[in-house]
Amino acid sequence: AMATKVGFQGELGAYSEGAVKQFVARNNIPPDAVEPVPFVAFEDVFQAVMRQEVAYGVLPLENTLGGSIYTVYDCLVKYAGLRIVGEVDFRVRHQLLVMPGTKESEVKRVISHPQALAQCENYLKAKGFTVEAVYDTAGAAKMVREKGDKTTAAVASAVAAERYQLETLASCIQDVEYNTTRFIFVAREGVCAGVEGEAVKTSIACSLREQAGALYKALSVFALRDLNLSKLESRPLPATFHAGDTSKSNREGNYQHLFYLDVEATATTHSSMGNAIKNLEEYCPYVRVLGEYL
Repeated sequence: AMATKVGFQGELGAYSEGAVKQFVARNNIPPDAVEPVPFVAFEDVFQAVMRQEVAYGVLPLENTLGGSIYTVYDCLVKYAGLRIVGEVDFRVRHQLLVMPGTKESEVKRVISHPQALAQCENYLKAKGFTVEAVYDTAGAAKMVREKGDKTTAAVASAVAAERYQLETLASCIQDVEYNTTRFIFVAREGVCAGVEGEAVKTSIACSLREQAGALYKALSVFALRDLNLSKLESRPLPATFHAGDTSKSNREGNYQHLFYLDVEATATTHSSMGNAIKNLEEYCPYVRVLGEYL
């Protein structure tokens, strides 16, 4: 049987690949039925799904330490033919990886993605290592393996240790124990996720008319129906995108915003959800359901 291709940003062994493994396990998909495919940029992943080079894309949407990843939000609106079909909350556990047989006393410098280094700053300082930023955690692990240099260690995932046959000198070295990234899975419209269980969450993007109380009115469509919002995020609209509102003169510095909402309901779980979205369309020039998922 052909393996299902799943695109992600980064090198093989990146945290995104760990999220793919977690998603596969949670949905009882045989691991050998999935082939992770690495891409350089987040947008490359969206394009590959659109072109059907991969069936799914896995993308980080937010992190408990670093906040939202805006490029991914912007791409969700830009690639209108795609839907969110699932999500996983992935615990990021940073490991200190070395060439097999390396002692801690031999390690002089530590390489990794700047964010990973920042998240382990206290540990690395206490040990007195020199740190050096590279473009990717898995890329750092790959460099340690390719150079075969015992003086260099990498901060990366357990998946990277396995993939590049490195030894874990220390595990869970991040300063904050709970470091979680929310990953979403996107697919082309009409592709069934093969996900077990009923969708329980709906993600929506909408723009508002510029008038007093516009956001309050938009949110009231959910509040009045006892539908819970688990997220609300606003983004300045890309200049190329004027979400159907022609009533405004585009003065310099006159921002319009796009709002992203996560509602803990779907049209199937709550009969009022369909009407809530119809009602939202009365207040908002642009409304798009980005996906219903588990």
